[in-house]
Amino acid sequence: LYRDCLICKWMPKLDGFKLSKAEHFEDIEVGKEDAMVLFYAPWCGHCKSMMGDWEELEKKAPKGIKIVKVNCDEKPEIASSQGVQGFPTIALFKGGKKIYFEGPRNLDNFLQFIQAN
Repeated sequence: LYRDCLICKWMPKLDGFKLSKAEHFEDIEVGKEDAMVLFYAPWCGHCKSMMGDWEELEKKAPKGIKIVKVNCDEKPEIASSQGVQGFPTIALFKGGKKIYFEGPRNLDNFLQFIQAN
């Protein structure tokens, strides 16, 4: 469908660490792992526009914080269990607590948010 779309060819690819099983998310949710999680949909324009900053965050995140993407089209059970109602939704899971990110979606703000929480 989108193979001939010139705009789509210029959009960043949505590669990186993805959850393959819902059980992996439970490790984050119950506090076994700290993570900054992006709940996204591959068709979402806002998700696509921030993906470059998210991929930089994967490289620059503080040690001990896993950077995770959850494709909510592929993992609707996770989106549902987390109450995701819009895209992108970003949350920091740290010490068993979930803190939603509210603000401009760029690398500097992501890093500041992680450090502040």
